[in-house]
Amino acid sequence: RRLGLNILILAIYYDKTLPGPVRQVVAHRPFVCATGLIFLDQVVIYYFFSFLGIFLNPHKRDDSQWTDPLAENEDDGFIKDKTEANNVYEDLTFKFRRLVPIWFVQIMLMIFYIEELNTNEDTKDKSNVDFIYWVVAVIFQMYGGDDQVGEPFNSKYWARIVQAETPLDWMSRRIHGNATLNKIAVTIPRKIISFFRRQHPSGSVAGMGPTHEDSFAEPLIDEVCGEDECSPDPATGDEEDQRLRASIRELWLKQHKVFLCIDTPMYFEWCLRCLMDFFVNSMARSLILYTVPIMVCV
Repeated sequence: RRLGLNILILAIYYDKTLPGPVRQVVAHRPFVCATGLIFLDQVVIYYFFSFLGIFLNPHKRDDSQWTDPLAENEDDGFIKDKTEANNVYEDLTFKFRRLVPIWFVQIMLMIFYIEELNTNEDTKDKSNVDFIYWVVAVIFQMYGGDDQVGEPFNSKYWARIVQAETPLDWMSRRIHGNATLNKIAVTIPRKIISFFRRQHPSGSVAGMGPTHEDSFAEPLIDEVCGEDECSPDPATGDEEDQRLRASIRELWLKQHKVFLCIDTPMYFEWCLRCLMDFFVNSMARSLILYTVPIMVCV
């Protein structure tokens, strides 16, 4: 997935054989088009397939049971469902007055990077491109880039802090709490499997062996684990999690002084931290990861 996105960004910058209308759009604004492509991959396509997976899976989500197919570093220690902080934005004990200058410097560095990428004429001339450098940069990005830029923005962590739902949790609750949608979610996989069986009179589908439609009264996931195991009730949760949530709620409206003079509710500061974390560790992080090969190869 990353390799494909890097190839598309390289084509946006240097491929002169793109179809006419496409070439006219990207010729004078390659950075804007590359940013739009990153947004399409990281947001639109990600949430489309995530929502599709939730819709077709009638069980409630339990992130601890799954490996995200779109998160290539999930097996490398990047844990979404966590309570400990991994950066200064998530560390609620880190003073806000010390946090703001760090955020400001990081945003300004990102602005300088964007300006250099857009104003440097070398990045717009194909004759200056060394594709060996580009290949090396892409390989480094795919296998070492995440270690260098740190963990990405963690929506699950902030959902715990501000007691809000992530888009995926909201979608899961709406589907599994609606009897009609839940019934549709169970029916669609059966219809798909039934369609493929009609194409194979022998009854064998993709090596699954001869079976009957009735054997798929429940999704295949039930063969792996029972409904109770794969469908924990987030409303109850374990005792430790409930204590954590109650403790956080007690602190929401407590007033404290920001910059030693401004009275601010803790909840408001946490929301600001969440936004600052998002700008740096989601937006800026993705832009740097996917455009740095362009900067390196010239």
